[in-house]
Amino acid sequence: YTMIYTNEKKLYGFGYNGYGELGIGRTGNQCSPVEVTFFSSMEVLLLSCGYYHTLVHTSDHQLYSFGYNGYGQLGIGNLTQQLSPVKVTYFSNKKILSLRCGCYHTLVHTDEVRIYSFGNNGNGELGIGNKTNVNNPVEIEFFRSKKISSITCGYNHSIVIVDEGNISVYGFGNNGNGELGTDISNPTLPSKMKIPNNLSSISCFAHHTMIQTEDKKLFGMGHNVHGQLGIGNTSNQSIATEISFFSNETIYNLDPIKSISKISHPYLLEISSLEYPKEIVIEAICHIYGDDSSKWISETDPIKLLNIRKLSRELKLDSLVAQVDQRIVKSFNKNAIASLIKEIEDKYPEFKDLLSWTTTFLANSIQEMTVEEIE
Repeated sequence: YTMIYTNEKKLYGFGYNGYGELGIGRTGNQCSPVEVTFFSSMEVLLLSCGYYHTLVHTSDHQLYSFGYNGYGQLGIGNLTQQLSPVKVTYFSNKKILSLRCGCYHTLVHTDEVRIYSFGNNGNGELGIGNKTNVNNPVEIEFFRSKKISSITCGYNHSIVIVDEGNISVYGFGNNGNGELGTDISNPTLPSKMKIPNNLSSISCFAHHTMIQTEDKKLFGMGHNVHGQLGIGNTSNQSIATEISFFSNETIYNLDPIKSISKISHPYLLEISSLEYPKEIVIEAICHIYGDDSSKWISETDPIKLLNIRKLSRELKLDSLVAQVDQRIVKSFNKNAIASLIKEIEDKYPEFKDLLSWTTTFLANSIQEMTVEEIE
């Protein structure tokens, strides 16, 4: 089945609906997109689909789940399937940075710097040290206070990327086909994976894992009976094996590692709302100014503020735009203008006379200008 969220802020589902995974209040397959009207008055921030279950995180910091719940993968404290969205009350009013559904399990990463899991745990895919299914969110204590870059789930294995100065990757759950790249068979606790050092992105599929490195090489490991690793044979691989066919190609569409500590300000302008959840973008903006997420509000560099405003406006973060506007008005003064013009003048000396006039004009009119005019 498929779930689609449009720029008109409408959520649609279509395909298999035997357990209510489309969230439309009834079962029965849908051959054409049907709106999930439950969310018609809400803004969806995050969306993830499992085999027969769906999770949706909204802008008012609520998490909803629906569909099959035979293993507790909806996180609502019971095993009852849900034909319509129900609130996962454990996460009420919590900021969720990312969420991923496996086949019958779910991972949730919150801004408390914690990862929670629930659902099927027959292979240890919940990472909690046992193989007992759980129907309420349980914290994976191993990751407490670690800087999480990304989470991803396969059929019954899970992978978490941690930024510890260097990128470290941990896997847990089914490893019967080598999909975790570790010597431990079906680890129930996070186990460090053996992967290339210069990791750029990683994505889990049913029983195999794909990795891209910063030098644009693509690797696969795990189940390969159908040749899904693309390495020229059908043997399973327990270590990351390069797909030589793509050695000179640039690969897109693997899950990007959202490593906040690696995002510099110029790069923020290249982040699209489709690739990065809004919460991640806001955290990235804040990270420029240190661990205190409120420090950016005291920013006085007008260029940085204008760039933040541009990005915020593109992502339709109206409240953030309003806050930045206040800072721009306060930070744009005669000294700021003079500094800005000086930078341009150094690069383009042929425009010195024009820039001199511009400096005088702006200095005299800045107090009457709107933020749009300043920009």
